[in-house]
Amino acid sequence: RDLARGVSAAPGCDGTHLYVGTDGGDVVALSVADGSVQWQRATGNRPLGTLVIDGERVIAIDPLGAVHGLRCDTGELEFSRQLGNRMREPPVVTGGRVIAVTDEGDLEALVHQLFEPA
Repeated sequence: RDLARGVSAAPGCDGTHLYVGTDGGDVVALSVADGSVQWQRATGNRPLGTLVIDGERVIAIDPLGAVHGLRCDTGELEFSRQLGNRMREPPVVTGGRVIAVTDEGDLEALVHQLFEPA
């Protein structure tokens, strides 16, 4: 599928949808069956790294250290939080918490549980 604004993040896949981040700051869900766009949501800045799938959510981080959680089925934004510093790698999601590594090599973790794990 040709995405008009270019792909900025490695895709994530849950078997039904392929999720990609665009240079325009969107997360797009494409049908694995036929490549059609199922939904598209703006996150503000271009997603970075690999999009992470955790149960019912696709998790994206941006270059400024914000983490966004979108529902896999609808693209509805469930949460958007600032982790602090710029991130350099995709996050790890465990137990409803997000952990990532900053450009400075520090571990950043959201202290509060963002969601109930699937």
